[in-house]
Amino acid sequence: MIQLIINGTEIKLNAGSYKEFPRVVENRNETEAGTTHRDIIRTGIGHLEVSMNSDDVEKAFFDDCVNAPELTVKYWSERAGALVTKSMFMDPDSYSADLVVETSIHRYYNVSFTLEEF
Repeated sequence: MIQLIINGTEIKLNAGSYKEFPRVVENRNETEAGTTHRDIIRTGIGHLEVSMNSDDVEKAFFDDCVNAPELTVKYWSERAGALVTKSMFMDPDSYSADLVVETSIHRYYNVSFTLEEF
């Protein structure tokens, strides 16, 4: 079961997929004495890499998601064995939309991006 919902909109992963990569995030700060001080270690941070084909309407939706401060993302997690809902953001550096085909009616793109949990 592959399912991806961003802000209540189901994303049709036509010829696409997503990969779940839980990450470990560690915040480090250097003190005035030059030693490293570890503040927080978080494990299991949600990280989704998404790639798919989209039309110009879907691309416009993703363009809006790049600029959104927060996204509610619901996806099927193989690790949890259930649908998981998380607050995430789309990494602007990871977003790309390459034009594949242009017809008189629509444009079609290969879209890829990364969703990161807060």
